[in-house]
Amino acid sequence: MTLSKIATEFFKPAETGIKPNHPKTDFLSDLGMNLVWISRFITRNENIFKSVENAINQRMLETVDPNAGGIYEVPSIYPEDLDEFDLTKLASSNFPIVIKGIFQDSYAVTNWSLDYLKEHYSDAVFPCLEHKDDDNKYDTPHYQIHTTTQLTVAEIVKSIRTGVRRHGVGCSSIFGSHPNIREEVNLKEIEQKFGCQVFRAELFLAGSQSTTYFHCAAGGNMFCQLHGEKKWVFVAPWHSAWMYANIGHSSSGAYIASPIITKKQQEDPSHYPLYNHVPKYVVNVSPGDVLFTPPWWWHEVTNLSESIGMPLRITQGGNIKLTNLLYNFFTIFGSPVVFKSMIKVFRKQINVDDSSVEEALHNNANFYKAKFH
Repeated sequence: MTLSKIATEFFKPAETGIKPNHPKTDFLSDLGMNLVWISRFITRNENIFKSVENAINQRMLETVDPNAGGIYEVPSIYPEDLDEFDLTKLASSNFPIVIKGIFQDSYAVTNWSLDYLKEHYSDAVFPCLEHKDDDNKYDTPHYQIHTTTQLTVAEIVKSIRTGVRRHGVGCSSIFGSHPNIREEVNLKEIEQKFGCQVFRAELFLAGSQSTTYFHCAAGGNMFCQLHGEKKWVFVAPWHSAWMYANIGHSSSGAYIASPIITKKQQEDPSHYPLYNHVPKYVVNVSPGDVLFTPPWWWHEVTNLSESIGMPLRITQGGNIKLTNLLYNFFTIFGSPVVFKSMIKVFRKQINVDDSSVEEALHNNANFYKAKFH
């Protein structure tokens, strides 16, 4: 099955009812939001021009088709279809795709669990987030409003088992401190199968029902589910103006996130009404699945069980959209880390430095706490 066939099937409005480019953002609203984002990025003040943003949002609400929106499944490629699919083309897709069960027989998928990592890699240190209780007012930016710290695998697993909503995020240093882990996750085989270069591999450890709220990022991301299940919700990058985006940067880098939480929004859709009118694409990933996320697709991820995931940052992936050009600008000029990563890419080295992740989490958490608490 070719990418064009998948695209045709996925975006066939006559049969599926999906209109991926609708609702459209009118020119003035799009221009206005871009100017607001640029101003906030430059001034490092996410509250500047709030009245302008509110006026733009109201304009969009008044002109949107009330029937726009809907929830649809992310297209999946199953093992029986792999002979017809060129995996090296995956990273050129401009919408998410799941390759089901392609690494279900790998060592990591067959053997890994939180207990396994605790037994074999207990001393590995992860950047760690501890979520606050859900009693925060919903109309505050929730993304990264939580405690950040560094913990060992043993400490993370212990806290998860005692009911603390804590998870390890973005750990790449384990691939440097424990090189054999690269063989357990079949990094070389992944690069060969998909015809890509991995410049940063990370591990995420989480307990059931913890959530990473909506955010988006530059570069393609091949996410390998190694243990447990996750639910992903996607929104297309051309609907960024409908996501109430938080744009800013700290000394460690740029961040682009949304305060929307699907669970809260379902309980009370009036909080962020624009979100109700954009198409959402959902998928549950299981051990052995590989999910490709193109650049700048918004995504929210909920762990349905204890979970181990491995996002792979690759050097290619996805076509650049007009909105992405601005976000790419934010990323490049808001983060000194980008240039360091580019050097490693040219040298064909895997980035195993977690310092930028830890600093970004710490700085962004402090930024939000100072403004909203």
